[in-house]
Amino acid sequence: MALLLRAPTLDAHLPERVVDLVRTLYTYQDRNIIQFDARTARFDSSLFYTLRPGTFVFENREFRNEYRVNHAGMRDDEESLDSPRIIAAGDSITMGWGVEQDESFPQRMEQALGDRVLNAGVSSYGTARELSILERAHVDPARLEAIVIQYSSTDFTENAAYFTNGGQLPTSDEPLFDSIVRYQEEARRYRPFLYIEILVRRAIGVPRPGAPKSAFAQTSLPRSVEEEARVFLYTLEHAMPAALRDARVIVTHIDIRLWNEGSLLAEMDRLRRAEPDGSLARRAVLVDLSARLHPEDLYVIDDHIRASGHETVARSLLEILAQQDNEGTLQILD
Repeated sequence: MALLLRAPTLDAHLPERVVDLVRTLYTYQDRNIIQFDARTARFDSSLFYTLRPGTFVFENREFRNEYRVNHAGMRDDEESLDSPRIIAAGDSITMGWGVEQDESFPQRMEQALGDRVLNAGVSSYGTARELSILERAHVDPARLEAIVIQYSSTDFTENAAYFTNGGQLPTSDEPLFDSIVRYQEEARRYRPFLYIEILVRRAIGVPRPGAPKSAFAQTSLPRSVEEEARVFLYTLEHAMPAALRDARVIVTHIDIRLWNEGSLLAEMDRLRRAEPDGSLARRAVLVDLSARLHPEDLYVIDDHIRASGHETVARSLLEILAQQDNEGTLQILD
């Protein structure tokens, strides 16, 4: 890990299995998780957690960034809640995990437009919570032109729980949140033979014992590309706040380590053709950025995109926003 951090280009010369093992150790023992750290997040009775309002620093091996969080629990200023021109909803990628506040793609878009772009991304939120936090924040839609939704494959479990619960967010209590925080603190403490234990567990497919899970991380639905696309379209239609439904909707799939972008968007595109005219699914613009984001836009051991990736996403979305006749289409940006 130390060698890769000092010389990132080594990952191209080391065996893939070695790099994968380093990333496994980082992910399962070494990494701080912003949403389950009492210094950076707080319990929320309906959303399970939000970012903690105020200013704090969040860091991992490859980055150290300052966060300035508004009262709604979003990594943005208070002014951006007041009549934004664009809203960016998403998870840790939209939030800007690993980059400075003004380097996240919503802020890059704001700088280019010279107008307010609200960064509503919160780490590990699925589509259901991404839209629910907007409902609760009472964002003024007077000047709203577009809502950008950044989808990630980790959204499926939450969206599936929302779907099976009849369009209602599942509930999780504060003791469960506190137990996950304590579990993460304990998991980061080193003990003899810990790394060997992690690697053996991974090799035989046995998870760490006692990991508590919230209701947002549980589903009984089978996972397939079709089912994933179906529950996303359902969530989009039912969770979008009524006050924001007239805005243009732009959906892009930016995943950790840039996995599985094109196939899911293509399936969403196929399924939404059966949706009624006027539905959000029918008029949403699906944007495939898979050809524009590259491995060098990723951190070496962390699975999030660097500032260069955020810049690419911002420029690509601004291209789409500049077009006036692209509603209801799948845009493949090469």
